[in-house]
Amino acid sequence: MALLRRTSGFLFPQGHATCIVSTLKQAEDDCAARSLKFTSVRRRSLEILFREHRATGAYDLLAVLAKDGHSAQPPIAYPALDFFVSAGFTPQNRTD
Repeated sequence: MALLRRTSGFLFPQGHATCIVSTLKQAEDDCAARSLKFTSVRRRSLEILFREHRATGAYDLLAVLAKDGHSAQPPIAYPALDFFVSAGFTPQNRTD
């Protein structure tokens, strides 16, 4: 069994390919248990954040979502980022 490390409230298996799949599943299960909507945009956004392994802002997220065919308007990214913070999936990353 792979070793696990805790990051942002999730247990990540060592190995990047499996860490994203298993962590997205954990997020999906957590949302279902808490009656939270884990939409396709939220799922893809969280996957992008996990792939980046760094703080990612709304405009960086929008650039990738736009390449995927999603709207490139900020209203699609900001709610997803706010959802992840309120659900405890990611830390708040503000540069005020």
